[in-house]
Amino acid sequence: MRNEGTAHGIIADANLTISVGGMTKKVSSDAFKGQNILAGSERRFLLPWPEGFAVGPVQADLKLDVER
Repeated sequence: MRNEGTAHGIIADANLTISVGGMTKKVSSDAFKGQNILAGSERRFLLPWPEGFAVGPVQADLKLDVER
């Protein structure tokens, strides 16, 4: 994730949906909740690969609610 703004943001809620090879899964927001993204910086989150998902191109949709 990248914060291109001028103030830090703390993730209040996150909805991540990933799709691989026709399978779709929602990822728990607990992986992101409370994480701080500093202004002008980037954070990388490592998530476990969903059980039963094939390895291949991934499509992801992420929606965030951020507190300042």
